[in-house]
Amino acid sequence: MVSTWTAWKAFPDPRQGGQLEAPIGPGIYEVRDTANNAMIAFGASPSVARDLAKLMPGSPRGLLANLFGAARPAVIEKLEYRTWPAATYAEARRNAERLRGRRDVFMRRRAAWNAA
Repeated sequence: MVSTWTAWKAFPDPRQGGQLEAPIGPGIYEVRDTANNAMIAFGASPSVARDLAKLMPGSPRGLLANLFGAARPAVIEKLEYRTWPAATYAEARRNAERLRGRRDVFMRRRAAWNAA
């Protein structure tokens, strides 16, 4: 089992029959905008491939997204994703929380640095 992030990969073009390279099972995913490196999506999932496929054009949207109008990124060519496979969904959730905590600490330190 891989114990770190995969390399960044561009989302495949669905018009050309491209497919995602992501775990069918549990893990963590991160999606970023290549124009400004802004994080678009991050989370633990019981099926990483399924959750990443929801971001692609033409995919069926979830009930909550339809109800609350969550927008899907419009330009898939500008997005990249990476994954972190896990043995279980519980392990994926623990790793995601740990990574989220690290990111929060980093952002607080960065803000303090910029304020000084």
